Amino acid sequence: MDKRIIGISYPTPIETVEDVYNDNIDVIVHFDDETSICVVVATPDNLKWQMKNEDMRYLPAGEIQIIVSELKDEIIKEALIDYCDNYRDFFKKIIE
Repeated sequence: MDKRIIGISYPTPIETVEDVYNDNIDVIVHFDDETSICVVVATPDNLKWQMKNEDMRYLPAGEIQIIVSELKDEIIKEALIDYCDNYRDFFKKIIE
């Protein structure tokens, strides 16, 4: 059976994001089979800031990051639903 997103939650309230164009936030994705996963949702400007701040020309592979134009609940939900629908096997591998 395929997993379906039934909700998302933010360990840190999304309202506390000061710059929706240059930040990142943890998001807990809840699935219909009672599993969940934490992903980082970031903006392109934040990725650039991270590289500049760490004096790097790239970001090493690591945690799951979903990139959005701005950190708004509506955009985050849209991206996560699309990602789950189109990359379901990837989510399955991480959760299992």
